[in-house]
Amino acid sequence: MLNNPKIERTRYIALTYGYNRTLTQQELWKLISSSCYSLFGTKGLIKMGLYLHYSSSNPFAIFRVSLNSVDNFLMGLAFCREFDKQPIVIFSLEISGTIKGLKNLEKSLIIKKLIEINAKR
Repeated sequence: MLNNPKIERTRYIALTYGYNRTLTQQELWKLISSSCYSLFGTKGLIKMGLYLHYSSSNPFAIFRVSLNSVDNFLMGLAFCREFDKQPIVIFSLEISGTIKGLKNLEKSLIIKKLIEINAKR
């Protein structure tokens, strides 16, 4: 079976963050996209195909990224150091080819523990 060149292969990346409050979807998008833009420019950001697929009321989000740009996206996450002059830490939890498994990840014990640590700050 031949691969269809018109279908772009993507990966879903689950992430969580440590910050003094929960960010809105717009704030999270602005933080990460501006970091990737400053590193790779307009062409790199477009090639990345970045899309915020899911963001909950917890510090948890799922981004969709093109397969060839996963490393660039993770580098962009590493350069997200502060938001509104407050320090922020972003952790990528898991990378998957489908979104189904990542939505179940939020319910796991790992996420609950990270949320509890965040709440104690």
